[in-house]
Amino acid sequence: MKEIGIDISNQRSKTPQEFQDTIFDLAVMVCDRAKVACPICSTNLQLPTKSPKAREVIHKSFEDPAVAVGSEEEQLIVFRRVRDEIKDWILQTFEKFEGCQI
Repeated sequence: MKEIGIDISNQRSKTPQEFQDTIFDLAVMVCDRAKVACPICSTNLQLPTKSPKAREVIHKSFEDPAVAVGSEEEQLIVFRRVRDEIKDWILQTFEKFEGCQI
């Protein structure tokens, strides 16, 4: 991410419980594993749950670069390609929202 000017060095994965009382306007999932396995973001806002909820959920499938095989350089190529595909999709999908920048 640093290669394209985005600093994620202070970011960390968060658990669903950290957002259990949160209702998001929109949740975006970008992998099939999350669509199937993640209990996060029910759109049933009345359902009592320890997971966060979202008024709307968008799912867009991308290749999981974590399962890429080959040399370190070949794996890095896959990570870069998927990163760029996600960036392009976000810009196309959310360009109508003011202030959406990547």
